[in-house]
Amino acid sequence: MKDTPGESRLPFGWGARSLLPAMALAALALMGCAEQRPRGTLSEAARLRLTEAMDRNNPAAPDAASLAVLRDTAARNPSDIQAQERLAQGALAAGFPAEAATALRRALAVSGPVQSRLLELGRAEIRAGNATGAIEAYRQAQAAGPPNPAIFGGLGLAYDMAGDSASAEEAHRRAVAMAPQDWTLRGNLALSLLFAGRAPEGVRALSAAESDNAAPRRARHNLALLLTADGQMARAVRVLRMDMGPAEADAMARDFQAFAQWVGTVRSPPTRLLPSVEPVVPASPATDPATPAATPASGSPGMDPAANPGDARPRRGRRS
Repeated sequence: MKDTPGESRLPFGWGARSLLPAMALAALALMGCAEQRPRGTLSEAARLRLTEAMDRNNPAAPDAASLAVLRDTAARNPSDIQAQERLAQGALAAGFPAEAATALRRALAVSGPVQSRLLELGRAEIRAGNATGAIEAYRQAQAAGPPNPAIFGGLGLAYDMAGDSASAEEAHRRAVAMAPQDWTLRGNLALSLLFAGRAPEGVRALSAAESDNAAPRRARHNLALLLTADGQMARAVRVLRMDMGPAEADAMARDFQAFAQWVGTVRSPPTRLLPSVEPVVPASPATDPATPAATPASGSPGMDPAANPGDARPRRGRRS
């Protein structure tokens, strides 16, 4: 049927996003509708298609109006797996991990144990700070399909959150054994050892990031954090200078040192930093006796958010 004038004047309120693709999809959805609805309303299918078109310009961050549509659709269709998964994705992107976990549990109640869905549930529970729920989800995922390093990596994070360092280490090591080239898994193992008070072992687990050209920036930053906790400040700064200038490296090293002191993992008193002169990487190990002792710094420029130790420690240990 044709669009009515009331339908064409919907109060969208989606900011500055382009409305043309959305309006086109909404019109297509309406043209095939046979049922009669009050003026000024859209069918559920049209609303969903409109929401999807709106969010295509920024799929990672649905706005409040888009999320409201997903919530309403999921509430009206509790047995619709796709509706629940759409809500889970939107809620997680919008910063509501507990709501995402609830939607995924509803989907699982209909579908039964599906490993990929259980993995998503575990990730949502970790972001929600629910260690017990995450452990349960990952254990179910382990039983629902073939061995998967992501399962053990997630279990390690969940056990870290729960304060079970022995189980965390076992899970992280199993994950790394299954995917030894995965720098995220290796970094999670190393940081788990750090939070267990075993910084030297964490350094050994991640030391290859210093010389391996395939290692990502995040791995080197995690190594630098471990080195500061192990009292190897000069080496930590040299590692950081592989990715940034001297001033930035010095500031980030001080941030890392302050963080390590805060969690009680520093093995020796604060050491002096390398002189802030532009070196050839790696820099000379010589230190400047006149350089003042390191003090906690904040707001270091160019910091990779994924390498920020505050992001790397969920509750007890959220890591990159």
